[in-house]
Amino acid sequence: AGLLMAMAKSCLHNQAQHSTDVISVMNSMNKMVFDTIQKRLFMTFLYTIINIKEKKLIYSNAGHHFPYLLRKTGKLESLEYPSYPLGVRKEGHYQKLTVNLKKGDIIIFYSDGIIEQTNKKMDLFGFSRLEEIIKSNKGSTAKEMLQKILLKLDDFAQNTARVDDVTLIVIKIN
Repeated sequence: AGLLMAMAKSCLHNQAQHSTDVISVMNSMNKMVFDTIQKRLFMTFLYTIINIKEKKLIYSNAGHHFPYLLRKTGKLESLEYPSYPLGVRKEGHYQKLTVNLKKGDIIIFYSDGIIEQTNKKMDLFGFSRLEEIIKSNKGSTAKEMLQKILLKLDDFAQNTARVDDVTLIVIKIN
């Protein structure tokens, strides 16, 4: 997994030097994973560009958990688009998606280490808990939202070991 991640970072860096076009990046990443991995391993991947000037989120998803978009109004949206992870098929069929953003909107990207965290009873933290925390903190800054999610995750885990890495990115549009 570590070798695959290092190769993916290198491929992404090289591709972005030539073109940041979403579909080009996704196809290059898929080709690298498919051509390189012998055991048919795969990798989830979410490629995102945030155009601050135009207030647009442009993205493509390769089997990764769907990001959340908390609108300033309090409406929580899951930016869903089902797709295969990188490396599953020789020809990836990825789509470029665009979402219009408004001042006060919050975007939340997360890894499975959050939703798959267990407690001492072996209950999963899950999507419902994450969504409830996000909705109940709609007026927060990005930093406050991030801290509240991590605090609730730690409280839930009750000092149990992490089942996976925890990655959390929270962005508030100004």
